[in-house]
Amino acid sequence: MLGAVLSVAMQQPLATIINKLIIEPLNMQHTGFTLSDNHQLVTHYYDASPEPLPMPSPYLMQLGASWNNGILSYDPKRIFNPHAYHSAGGGMVGNAPDFMQFLLALTTINNQISKQKLIDKMAKCYISSDFSTQGPGWGFGYGGAVLDNPNIAQSPQGKGTIEWGGVYGHNWFYDPQHELGVIIFTNTAIEGMSGLYPMKIKEAVYRCL
Repeated sequence: MLGAVLSVAMQQPLATIINKLIIEPLNMQHTGFTLSDNHQLVTHYYDASPEPLPMPSPYLMQLGASWNNGILSYDPKRIFNPHAYHSAGGGMVGNAPDFMQFLLALTTINNQISKQKLIDKMAKCYISSDFSTQGPGWGFGYGGAVLDNPNIAQSPQGKGTIEWGGVYGHNWFYDPQHELGVIIFTNTAIEGMSGLYPMKIKEAVYRCL
């Protein structure tokens, strides 16, 4: 919805807006809505037993009861189609260094994309943790899930941590209490987003603090 509002307000395609306001100022050379060279893209995998399997394109993933038995629709080759819909909610490609540069820019004042410390607004809990939108103790803000009560969530992260991920297999969070940003980019869906792997990475990081 926000992407559509931006396009109308600025009378420009969403990709042009993002390039102008974010990608170019931060020099995120490996981030965008399309790729022309398939050598830049890793092989996608989907969760399987005893080990993940390469994902065909397209691919429909049947989710379990914890996901309301829904279906996720994947299409790894879509990224090579310059005419594919540019969604503000997903569909971009990039690498971990690019995304870390973006995340850290949000945490400082007078950065390349804003004079404000944007993470303060993005990580404000606008939807109360009473609704447990992402589990007990978690509410929701402009930029993702916001940790409102670490004790209820049984999380080592500090209050106000903002966290999100992507269904192709990545997860990230920023903890303002510890001034800690963590980016986990995998290519396995959906384990890399919300499986045991990012959970164990999180536990290992906080044990080192």
